[in-house]
Amino acid sequence: IIKVDVPAASSVRRGHLGLMLYRLADADVVDPTTPTAPGYAEVSLVSAPATQSVPYNANGVKVGTIKLTAGQNATTVSSVTVTRSGLGNVGDLQGARLANSNTVTDVKSFSSSSQTATIKFAPSLKLAAGESVNFDVMVALDANATVNSQHKFAVTSVNVSNGTASGSPVNLSEINTTSYKVANVTLAFDGTNTLQS
Repeated sequence: IIKVDVPAASSVRRGHLGLMLYRLADADVVDPTTPTAPGYAEVSLVSAPATQSVPYNANGVKVGTIKLTAGQNATTVSSVTVTRSGLGNVGDLQGARLANSNTVTDVKSFSSSSQTATIKFAPSLKLAAGESVNFDVMVALDANATVNSQHKFAVTSVNVSNGTASGSPVNLSEINTTSYKVANVTLAFDGTNTLQS
């Protein structure tokens, strides 16, 4: 409740006073979906496979599962950075993405200089206070990747647009490419039923 005393001799008119009170009331309205207190997120490892031998052109290789956990305030996560290392060539990788049952990000390529891929959430990932969400980290190799190369992966940073993050680096799996190749198989049916009772 706001009490406003206006002297009888004041030059403030009734219309002006109403506009002032309206603006004051409107300024106190806060969008409940917008985090107002500083956010905080922790990244941790849920699981990571042992070293994997994969076809040299493999796509959708899961190198680990991470968990993003908000602190005591609502938190907005805008991106996660994955870094590769090892004896392989960064150019042999198409990129990396995050995925779960509700969200699949775009594939982001690895920088040839920093050897990092910054995977962005679009829209940003909003976590309620104390909420945790798991994501699989998936990588894809180029169709002409080198045989017998090695790639190690880690989550090296999490970007919180309304606060800070901790827990990185999180080491993920290592993959070694083999001489095997993933090939597409097309099935054609001639329309006849060969099943017998």
